[in-house]
Amino acid sequence: MKKQNTKKTISALIFIMIANLLFSQSGLNVDKVTVFTDANSYVQKSGAIEAKNGVYELSGEQLPPARFGTLEITDNENTILNITSSIKPREYNTKPTNINTAQDLLLQNKGINLEIKTAQKNISGELLEVFPDYIVIKGDKTILVKTADILSFSFDSEPVFIYTPKPKKQIKPMGIHGNKINEDATLTIHFSSDGTKNINLKYLQKGLSWSPMYTLKLLDGKVANLILQAEVINDVEDLKMANIDLVLGTPNFKYDMYLTDLLDYSNILDPFYENTRNGSSRSSYLSAFKIPLIAKEDTWHNTQKTDEQQHDFYVHKLNDISLKKNSRGLYKVLDTEITYRHIYECDLIELDYENHNYRRNEDIPKNIVYHSLLIENKSDVLFGAGSVLVVDGSNDLELPLAQNKLDYIPPKSEGTIKLTENHEIEISHKETITNKSASRFEFWGRYYFKATIKGSVKIKNLKSENIEIAVRDFINGEVINVGSNGEILYQKQPVYSPNSESKVKWTLDVKPGEEKEITYSYWVYIK
Repeated sequence: MKKQNTKKTISALIFIMIANLLFSQSGLNVDKVTVFTDANSYVQKSGAIEAKNGVYELSGEQLPPARFGTLEITDNENTILNITSSIKPREYNTKPTNINTAQDLLLQNKGINLEIKTAQKNISGELLEVFPDYIVIKGDKTILVKTADILSFSFDSEPVFIYTPKPKKQIKPMGIHGNKINEDATLTIHFSSDGTKNINLKYLQKGLSWSPMYTLKLLDGKVANLILQAEVINDVEDLKMANIDLVLGTPNFKYDMYLTDLLDYSNILDPFYENTRNGSSRSSYLSAFKIPLIAKEDTWHNTQKTDEQQHDFYVHKLNDISLKKNSRGLYKVLDTEITYRHIYECDLIELDYENHNYRRNEDIPKNIVYHSLLIENKSDVLFGAGSVLVVDGSNDLELPLAQNKLDYIPPKSEGTIKLTENHEIEISHKETITNKSASRFEFWGRYYFKATIKGSVKIKNLKSENIEIAVRDFINGEVINVGSNGEILYQKQPVYSPNSESKVKWTLDVKPGEEKEITYSYWVYIK
């Protein structure tokens, strides 16, 4: 019984030693990651490591793919002196432990005699050295033989022959990390003392992103459910019970295309950075994703209660997420009730009024009218931007009506989703010059007449129901009058033109079979 207890104690000690060893080698875990929709993410890691001789080295998978200017490494005891990095030179004459190529076989058998056959002649002697492009043979004299010229070789004695098949390389998505971290790089943290250190890593990286995907289920003529699912794309970090912040908004990360210089050795021969940091073009990270993989664990989350507004971002929070590197996850983060109504929209065809001519009083080609849904965001949550699938959920059939883009809809505001193109509402647009100046005006060496333009828009409803329609027009000129149903959305003066740029909108109700006319006027400089 005593021997059994001793064995159990020894086994337990061995287990603890192995666990401690593994922990000391890879004790850095992701605590929190803030994920943006542009493939950027801000990672916060922590863990215990063991400093020996005042240093701890990060290499291989432990190296953080940090963007330029974002890497921060601290320890709780404030004992970090500095951080350095280096790359190990490749040693071609070291004997490999596993033989997978003919060159490996020659490297393993340096010092024995062999006979080499080339197209020109046979060479015999002692194998002195093996280099990538040639080998050195010592016979009656020392000879250099190009590796490319060797047809075959044979040994005078039994050679060392160890063969282990190389594992198949995984195909990695391209264009995610910017410049590639050198596989021989080592990041060294220098401490003022030895022992266990609790360190923290923070950095911005590429390769972890998310896409907002909305589903709008119409329940009746006024109420709908808006469901947001987040598709998380992870190609860079192993996440284990980590907290994730999914950010809605448009960030401005100026140097996210570049690795921090501690890890980027692409310009090792170019210290003055005369060349472009990234010489080759980068493809979109989405182009590499052929097959989406859905995470099996922690698939559905609804964390609406912990969502919050931060600066110009809206953040959806997920807790205790496990998602391995090169995996995808689908998470439900929002399910809210909204109100909506059916409207129709038309953006009149834009025209260049600087080159105005007298044929402009002709009818403009047909304008497209869209049937849309006007969404009222009465919540405190920011909607968009992302794809949206509109489904008629008033019965069990759930008929899909349209898929479109949901633009940003701030809290307590409205936005629209286009459903279909409508062919039962006709819109015609006409403009005429009512007045033109006798003299010309000079701008930057060019001469223009000042003209007054009168426009009209006719709307005819061929549907059997009342419609609400919004008509918008971009006007290259200064608006004088838009009528009682119109409003000027904006009017500004660009630096490159004598004319103002204006956008106007009319909103009106039209009965079945009714035709209504909108009139407006503006002045513009024409040639």
